Amino acid sequence: MRPGQNRCKVHCQLSPLQSDLDEWRGDDAQKACAELGNGQRHKLQPGPPQVQQSQYKVEAEFLAETPLSASFAEDLQDCSGVANFFDRTAGGIGPYAYDWDFDDGFHSTEKNPTHTYDRPGNYTVRLLARDRSGKEASASRPLVVGICLCTISGQDHACLGKTETYKAAMPGSIPGSIQWRLDGKEIDEGVSWEDSFEDSSIDIDWQDFGLGLHDLQVYVTDAKAENGPKQLAACNMTITVLPVPVATINMVV
Repeated sequence: MRPGQNRCKVHCQLSPLQSDLDEWRGDDAQKACAELGNGQRHKLQPGPPQVQQSQYKVEAEFLAETPLSASFAEDLQDCSGVANFFDRTAGGIGPYAYDWDFDDGFHSTEKNPTHTYDRPGNYTVRLLARDRSGKEASASRPLVVGICLCTISGQDHACLGKTETYKAAMPGSIPGSIQWRLDGKEIDEGVSWEDSFEDSSIDIDWQDFGLGLHDLQVYVTDAKAENGPKQLAACNMTITVLPVPVATINMVV
């Protein structure tokens, strides 16, 4: 049975005068198939031979077509911009043809596509479904692609000559890499992960960078993005490096 079609059977009694009808549209049949479709005319086939002399027993099989209805669901993976779409189209005469519009200039004709958004924002995803008879139905849903959040923890005041530890954290479970920079210059080789993000830390000896204000930065990159590596998140912390306090002893004579 093709998608969107259902069969129901109804039994009816026809007099001999009606037995030569090869098509029939009856109230009983319409009622029996009302919940299944639009109740069209259908051929009747004679039933078993054991029938009464004054009547013929006829079994009618009705092929009811439900209206084409487009629908879908989606699964947005954290803040990576990766979205999975699942077709829920029903009715009509299958199989179906699909046109997905992701609202960022990209389309897909797959049944259950996966798409990666390069930028955060508000999108309206549209699905146009077409059945074998040429009938069309559409559905749309809003989609919000968020920005990944990362944070840096550690001392925002440090002493020259001291080593401080700083940690970066970001929620989510996407593959990528993290890079530390200080005043715009890379200060480590980067850390990569394949699944869930774990806190990344770095030790900084402030003797190597001098007194004053410093901008500590973290950049999180998705190296496996659909259209090439893309930045997922960035965060920073301003750190003030002060001289090491000098203890003085005043002696009174």
